[in-house]
Amino acid sequence: MRILFISPPNFRFREAAAQMFPYGPLFLAAVLKKDHDVAFYDAEGRSLEEQSNNAHHHSDYEKLVSSHSKYIHALENMDHPVWREVESVIQDYNPDIIGISTMTSSYPSALVVAKKARKISNAVILMGGVHASLLPGEVIRTGLVDYVIRGEGEATLQEFIRHMENGTGFSDVNGLTYLENGKVVHTPDRQFVPDLNCIPCPDMDSLLFKERYPESCFTNVLGGRGCPHHCHFCANHDIWKKYRMRSSDAIFQEVLSIYCNVGKTIYFLDDNFMANGKTYLEICERMRTQTPDIMWRCQSRVDSLSEEKLQIAKESGCWDIKLGIESGSNRILKYMNKKLTVESAIKGCEQILAKGIQVSANFMFGLPEETWEDMQATKELIVKLPANSVAISKFIPLPGTKFYRDVMALGIIKEHPPKYEYFDLYASRYHYPRHVSSAQLKAFYLEIFEIVQEKNKATRLGPPENRKKMHSIATVMDFAHRKIQ
Repeated sequence: MRILFISPPNFRFREAAAQMFPYGPLFLAAVLKKDHDVAFYDAEGRSLEEQSNNAHHHSDYEKLVSSHSKYIHALENMDHPVWREVESVIQDYNPDIIGISTMTSSYPSALVVAKKARKISNAVILMGGVHASLLPGEVIRTGLVDYVIRGEGEATLQEFIRHMENGTGFSDVNGLTYLENGKVVHTPDRQFVPDLNCIPCPDMDSLLFKERYPESCFTNVLGGRGCPHHCHFCANHDIWKKYRMRSSDAIFQEVLSIYCNVGKTIYFLDDNFMANGKTYLEICERMRTQTPDIMWRCQSRVDSLSEEKLQIAKESGCWDIKLGIESGSNRILKYMNKKLTVESAIKGCEQILAKGIQVSANFMFGLPEETWEDMQATKELIVKLPANSVAISKFIPLPGTKFYRDVMALGIIKEHPPKYEYFDLYASRYHYPRHVSSAQLKAFYLEIFEIVQEKNKATRLGPPENRKKMHSIATVMDFAHRKIQ
């Protein structure tokens, strides 16, 4: 079988697509490549010509907002050059199966990909990923997709292909959704992979147009799936149910392969790389002793930090830890089910900085129950927080989350299904805060975006040149504590 995985375009239409590809299809490719011809096309990746013509990043908030309209227009312009490229890749590869993987904001684009594929190819069209897994009935009713693969696809796809090759039905393939005589059929959920160590590392060789991506895209490692926490704005728990991590040996062997063959800067993609303390400490110890000039960074949570974890992080080459702090209001943190306080967030940042490790902090605005006072408290925390880098995002009620269910129950979104192309950081079609007007929120975003830009100019230190020239504790602390007016 010839199998083509596709990730749909979104930010590429705005001339600002991040040069980063999703890893899910590469895990699937790794499982299938032994018996099949497999390729992965990331339609978000800009060509070298596009990168050369648009070698800039939007820095003005209003420009970012206006750039969203380019995505909306592209969804209506079927003759856009990106869509022509999508058609060309499908025709050239001539697949038997097309697997489209999508997140929520890119879902409308994924439907265009499916429509294009249906028009020019006889391939069976599958859709998977977070959005399709959470709303399979909604996806399959579009008529543009033959089957939805729900949840983890490694075993489901192998079984699906065997049935397809044998010409048998799919009713006994767990984890599928499809239409039969006009009715939506959901086969039983498939059990999660009990041992993630049996899944091979992502197959980078299956990625098409590898020249479009910088080396840093090939030095990322995903240690596990899921998260042990249940933040109400995150769908992680609804997708994965529980947190599972590969063994420290399996993770380190992937790190070692990258270290020896690609580059010496690793980014652990896990939402909370420090969650499993035993595995984390074992990996760090091996990086400390066996890869002496490696540098790495990760995401974590305030309540996962400890003196022991941070000490070995520093000794093994960690230079940056990203924390999801989200709000400067303890009331909103409780509403989010973050299980932290403003006071513990500040303490956590100081803990990290005291080891000479930089802190990156994420914040969110625009939740349904957030008040003007809550937003001002977050702004004040951003200004005073000891951190080297700050990022802000706009609340989006992602399917599968408690907040999505709340928003739908409150009738904030009247359309069904919603216009998912507006589930975007820079779109304003939907207004979620019940206690803050649209005009207030727009003005606030303009202000906070400028504040964050100014703070990052003052505090952002960037990665060290190499492991032997790590930034000193004094330098990291000095930058992180710099004040802005």
